[in-house]
Amino acid sequence: MSTSKKRARVDDIDSDNEPAVQAIPPTRSSDFWFSDGSVVLEAESTRFRVHSSMLALHSTVFKGMLQHLKIGKAHHKMIDGCPFIPLDDSEEEVTYMLSALYEKNPRPRPAPFSLFAALLRLGIKYDVKCLRNEAIDILESALPTTLEKYQKLNTKTNGIIDYSSNVLMDVIDLVTETSVLSCLPAAYLILSEDIDSIMYGATREDDTAVVLDEGAKNAIICGRNKLLKDAPFKAFSWVKGSGSACGQKRACMAALHDAMEDLWRNQVQQLTCFETFKKSLLSRFCATCQAEYGKTHRDEQRKMWNDLPTYFGWTSWKDLPNIHSSK
Repeated sequence: MSTSKKRARVDDIDSDNEPAVQAIPPTRSSDFWFSDGSVVLEAESTRFRVHSSMLALHSTVFKGMLQHLKIGKAHHKMIDGCPFIPLDDSEEEVTYMLSALYEKNPRPRPAPFSLFAALLRLGIKYDVKCLRNEAIDILESALPTTLEKYQKLNTKTNGIIDYSSNVLMDVIDLVTETSVLSCLPAAYLILSEDIDSIMYGATREDDTAVVLDEGAKNAIICGRNKLLKDAPFKAFSWVKGSGSACGQKRACMAALHDAMEDLWRNQVQQLTCFETFKKSLLSRFCATCQAEYGKTHRDEQRKMWNDLPTYFGWTSWKDLPNIHSSK
């Protein structure tokens, strides 16, 4: 889904004598060009002079590359007396990776998608466990597998990540690509509130389009429909009658009627069935009904959460392992 810049290539002049595309001359990174650096990396048209010991310490892949370069030093390109390693990653991704390794910048909140995507992809690609684990920690905190952690999320403001639909769609693609599958049910659930983006796609901040693949789209739509069907009879089943020991039946029945109308009037509200019971709603009822309805809601919530993966086509949470788990 995401797009990346490609390095311009110099091609031979063709038979029509059209001019060749000019290569972009490489530039030095303003943040990662150390005078005592011992290896030069290049991503797109940017070069980074960094310390081979730093790369080897954190990455088994870079360690192997550097050992290979040391053995065949005479046959490899050198830049400013340093071994040269061209990378096929974007300049932005490599900058994020080096910033994390050198602990150059504090992590922003919410964490930008480009940051944790780079840490995860490059952490896996180059076997940099600290980067991979940091990205997975962000994702598992933002898209948890437990109801308690889910209810503590703030998906509207100051979240762990940006929960905008366009970002969630990129996250779904990322965790599918990298097999961090345990994050999918929560991502599907949050996105299910935005049917337009599910159906027609969304627009990123850079005005590029992002769409779900057909498998994810169908799974979310089917899951959404099942949740809308089940929520009134499970998590919201308490709206069907008065409390067994209610002492204010007339007032509580009126409050139940209002609550039922709210649910049926706003279908999307039924998709919030996993949120904590709102105090403003409970306050309409007597103390006896508050306790009874609250317990019913919590018990049914937990049952639905335990079954959440089944709504989207899996048999259980165990079907969704995280093969790169940081735990």
